Amino acid sequence: MNYRLSQIAEIIGGTLHGNDLTISSIATDSRSHIPTTALFCAINGVNHNGNDYINDVAHRGVRAFLCNQRPNIQQQNNDISYIIVDNTLKSLQNLAAAHRQSFDGEVIAITGSGGKTIVKEWFAQMWDNKNGKLLRSPQSYNSQLGVALSLLMIEGSEKIVFIEAGISAPKEMAALEDMIKPTLGVFTTIGDAHAENFDSIKHKLAEKEILFKGVKHVIRQKQSTSITNSNLQTALDIYDFLKLTHKEPSNIEDIAMRLEVRKGRAGSLLINDSYSCDITSLTIALDFADRYTLRRRVVVLSDMANPNVDYGDVRELLRVHKIDLIIAVGTKIKTQFHCDLIHFNTKDELMANLQDEWFADAVVLIKGARKYNFEDIATKLAELTHTTVLEVNLATMIENLDYFRAKLSPKTKIMAMVKADSYGAGAPEIASTLQHHGVNYLAVAFADEGLNIRNRGVHTPIVVLNSDPESYQTMIKHRLEPEIYSLNSLKKFIAEANNCGSYDLPIHIKLDTGMHRLGFMPSDTEELITILNSTDTVYVATIFSHLAAADSSAHDEFTARQIDEFKLVSSNIIKGLTQQEQPLLHICNSAGIERLPEAHFDMVRLGIGLYQHKPVSRLVTHIVQIKEVAPPETVGYMRNGELQKPSTIAILPIGYADGLSRGLGAGAANFNVGGQMCPTIGNICMDTCMIDVTDIAQSVKEGDEVEIFGQNPTAEELAQVLNTIDYEILTNISKRIKRVYIN
Repeated sequence: MNYRLSQIAEIIGGTLHGNDLTISSIATDSRSHIPTTALFCAINGVNHNGNDYINDVAHRGVRAFLCNQRPNIQQQNNDISYIIVDNTLKSLQNLAAAHRQSFDGEVIAITGSGGKTIVKEWFAQMWDNKNGKLLRSPQSYNSQLGVALSLLMIEGSEKIVFIEAGISAPKEMAALEDMIKPTLGVFTTIGDAHAENFDSIKHKLAEKEILFKGVKHVIRQKQSTSITNSNLQTALDIYDFLKLTHKEPSNIEDIAMRLEVRKGRAGSLLINDSYSCDITSLTIALDFADRYTLRRRVVVLSDMANPNVDYGDVRELLRVHKIDLIIAVGTKIKTQFHCDLIHFNTKDELMANLQDEWFADAVVLIKGARKYNFEDIATKLAELTHTTVLEVNLATMIENLDYFRAKLSPKTKIMAMVKADSYGAGAPEIASTLQHHGVNYLAVAFADEGLNIRNRGVHTPIVVLNSDPESYQTMIKHRLEPEIYSLNSLKKFIAEANNCGSYDLPIHIKLDTGMHRLGFMPSDTEELITILNSTDTVYVATIFSHLAAADSSAHDEFTARQIDEFKLVSSNIIKGLTQQEQPLLHICNSAGIERLPEAHFDMVRLGIGLYQHKPVSRLVTHIVQIKEVAPPETVGYMRNGELQKPSTIAILPIGYADGLSRGLGAGAANFNVGGQMCPTIGNICMDTCMIDVTDIAQSVKEGDEVEIFGQNPTAEELAQVLNTIDYEILTNISKRIKRVYIN
């Protein structure tokens, strides 16, 4: 895009203050890299005010802003320009609508409850460049903001613009239709996603159809026994309708591998985005890599998919993201970069010459056009080759975070639990993501957990809930904040801080209001206040307690007594403190956030809800052998798998050393093979287990994926088999199981 600020102000009806600058792009996320020629739009949401980030963005060189109030900029940044409007989001949508109207090519809009992104991305994978230029909305940019940003990417030379549109409530689609004005509509399946906001499926269908009110032709997804086939056929139907040529669909890839993160060789962290290679997706991937702030940055990069790309733009993009080493593959990427460059003409040349020293302790972005099949590079660089993996969906985790955020006042802060290796999901990666999405505090159980996160570049305040005197020196050195739960622990921490020459250190006071684990008793209050008032070594950042039964209505009377006790004791402490600002108060866990809005206080602690409101983790393995066994033969140790009929048995490379409880063996649990539930047979072994696949023997084969837990069965369902809780299922997954992060 290329606009003067005066043009933008006229289009959206805003008032321009300052110089009439030229704008080349739009930015709304202060956490990402923002070009100095961008217009930063201060978007206000339920839990954030975009105006709060203007000063930081201005400090980084951006000079143009769209906001609903005069920005509060430091004196050295007083050369900025800004447009004042009543509603920044609506104004951005109006700008997008005007920008779209300047484009006279084909605009495809796709909506539905599922499959939107897959159909759009598979359509792009099959695109033949002989057709001309294709622009599609990046990732799942289908919201009120995402659609506007997508449309503003139109350059005008495109043959097709493909825009994804999604809604979660009535009346939202009208705003999207006003912007997109599609010339062709695509309708995928209608399901129950966000159904709670509509009167019925019929109501939801009617709302979605508003997108196509000015469209003559709508392609509706045909039902099939396979969702994959339905999505692929829909993409092909678009090509047929438009009479465009396309590549063969035999090699299209599932898009679940987008921004997959895993541990690599030589202490590296791999970000595998070998699904596409264009400027937009490279920008998104580099923004994602920026979360890992303390590491060297290496990019393995192929020629761009678009043969007409300006490699000067690629060079500048890699420069601003401070890449240390580029490993380039292709015949066109032989350009001059600002950093070290290692070049190969083909992927095979690179594979034959890979050296661990290139990647040592670095975050490595693997970014290649589809034809280069950079998946091979990601596989070769991966640290672990265990067939079993724990897939952690970061996007789902953020959905969970937003679900709980929506229940809070905008002023209520969030402390996110990342203890026990983020409930088995992997603390450093989870902590980096949560920091990126603005949680106020992180909490770990022990100091070494906090140190592991801090050493990975996480600067968010970290509270250590089980702090012990032996770890105080480490905590002080690395800015880890202790839970103080007794007079003795308080005195020892102050003494250690004095020995280190430190002062004004934050501490978190834990009160025992009925849980009767760690915590000050009410009788300790007077001496606690005396000690705190006699030192400037520490100050109280928060006062908190823990509810014993927040998730049970049967104990609501006891919970109410705990809350009242917390109010009383914390109030007495605050009244007694004479030399500091008022500390934050918090008592609610995940269940309390949902059930006890009156007890949200200044902050809440989000734990299991972050990982299990919608299941974030999925444990999967693959069949390594299939065999036919008939009675009177038995399966497994102690001959515990007695066969009653000729059976087909599949062997899985996962056992109790991987965290799979022995209590799930001998038919106690069922695992998912291609949508069919198959029971375990025989005892769970240390490294393997067996399942009975007799009922699907004709369709099952070695290498097939098996879901141990995830969507079906869930971790909670396995916990019920074992008469335990889902926390135990999640945290028991062994370190030898490779964690793979999908964004």
